[in-house]
Amino acid sequence: MILKKLFWQFYFSFLLMTVIVIVAITLLASKLFSNSFMLETQQTLKTDAKFISPTISQFILKSEMDSIDPFCKQLGSGNDTRITVILPDGRVVGDSEENPANMSNHKDRPEILTAKDRNIGIEERYSETLNQRMMYVAIPILHDGNLLAVIRTSKPLITIATSLRNLYKDIAKQSLIIIVISASLCLVITRRINRPLTSIISGLDNFAKGNFNHSLEIPKTQELAKLAVAMNDMATELDIKIKDLVSQKNETQAILTSMSEGVIALNSTGKILSVNNAAKTLLYIDKNCQTGKNHEEVLRNATLQNFVKDSLHSQSQIETEIKLAEKETDKFLRACSNTLIDSENETIGTIIVLSDITLLRNLEQIRSEFVANVSHELKTPITSIKGFVETLLDGAINNPEEAKRFMEIIARQTDRLNAIIEDILILSKIEDQSNLNLIELENDNISDAIDSAIEICQLKSQQKEITIKTDLTEINAPINEFLLEQAIINLLSNAIKYSEPQKNIEISLTKNDKYARIAVTDHGYGISQEHAQRVFERFYVVDKARSRNLGGTGLGLAIVKHIAQAHGGFVSIVSELGKGST
Repeated sequence: MILKKLFWQFYFSFLLMTVIVIVAITLLASKLFSNSFMLETQQTLKTDAKFISPTISQFILKSEMDSIDPFCKQLGSGNDTRITVILPDGRVVGDSEENPANMSNHKDRPEILTAKDRNIGIEERYSETLNQRMMYVAIPILHDGNLLAVIRTSKPLITIATSLRNLYKDIAKQSLIIIVISASLCLVITRRINRPLTSIISGLDNFAKGNFNHSLEIPKTQELAKLAVAMNDMATELDIKIKDLVSQKNETQAILTSMSEGVIALNSTGKILSVNNAAKTLLYIDKNCQTGKNHEEVLRNATLQNFVKDSLHSQSQIETEIKLAEKETDKFLRACSNTLIDSENETIGTIIVLSDITLLRNLEQIRSEFVANVSHELKTPITSIKGFVETLLDGAINNPEEAKRFMEIIARQTDRLNAIIEDILILSKIEDQSNLNLIELENDNISDAIDSAIEICQLKSQQKEITIKTDLTEINAPINEFLLEQAIINLLSNAIKYSEPQKNIEISLTKNDKYARIAVTDHGYGISQEHAQRVFERFYVVDKARSRNLGGTGLGLAIVKHIAQAHGGFVSIVSELGKGST
């Protein structure tokens, strides 16, 4: 659909009305002028006939019939009015243009018949004598009530038409001038009307673009002024409301964005209305995910899809736990849904809140494993101690050699029990101090802590003829010397325990832009890749029999990990089975 400008609609409407009025007036005036001209011509012909009727009457009464024709020709010479005198019997006795003797009888002419009835006859018809249309006016000449003759005056209609044509041309010229002037006036008037409308439209365009600070100019026309004032008031109200809505939206968006919980809002048909960044991260949804999609297109987990369907049909809050399978470890989410209510208290959908409980589940699993491991590790030496004590009580104590061997076993199990408890206490203390930021760090030389650890482990290494080689750089860093020393002792103890005699152990200290790197390398049994990823877990040991025989508690590397984390660092292992570990 082609839209026309209001300006041209106004202009052409005004112009059309003006032209119609002018043309109508012109046609009416032309008709009036034509009628007036014809009436004037008739009146002239009547006057001419009445003017000569006394003279013609005298000629007839005096029987001077031969004087009538010369008289008519004398009056008609130099004049376009034709004068004809007709006797009651229809004979022509005088004519200003023709010889009466050559003229036919006129008794049957309509105007003559009317005049014979004592009336003025008026007729327009084609004259065969003159071969043109004529206007005839016939008046009777009466004397004492008797009809003496009929005087007929006439004029060619072509003369009248020529006069009227000239008159029409003048009227047309004047009408054209009036139309041109009217068109100019219509243009001016239309512009005056259209200018405030254009200003209002321009202002509305600004409103549509969100620029409500622009006020419409108040026109001088009362109706348009009211419209402009109403529009300005509306713009002010809209500006306030939109700012409030934008502010509320930004606040809501900021809250949703800052939430660690995922939030998904859906309408009653299951299409997504809103999804925050946390939900996109938790469910691995595309960051550019558009709203309006069906939840089945976006939420790929079958359990979650079923939960959404249940929540859409439920009028109460429901909860469930969702497991997301991943490559490395599973993710656990708690989903909670509630109905979504609009301002009219109508249910329009549902809202789902997702919480990541993976850490909680992992902690519960770790706690469970820790309790199980602690119970198992403590139970073994306690059971052994109890068994040998009962054996001693049953009489073995009376056998000095057996009693001594049993007491030595009890002492070793007691040492193992003590080592486990001490490691648990150390680990618990480190975790508590790390969580509460109570570990004090001072800017000390790392090499000093390494040297102290080597000195403490020197006796153990000498017993297995193991040489500890060092490649140390003087590096100062914020450290807790006691804890760092403990970590290196644990690493060296493991390296000594799980190395064959006469093997070397290397310790290096290097740094980069961010970290100081302490590496303890042995050439012992090594660890397979499947076990290497878990050796820093509590009570995790690769070979439990060997570890127990060597006095390991399964907590040493866990303590190393937590000490590294307390220093803002981390611990890792590189190992090859049969070739050693770093």
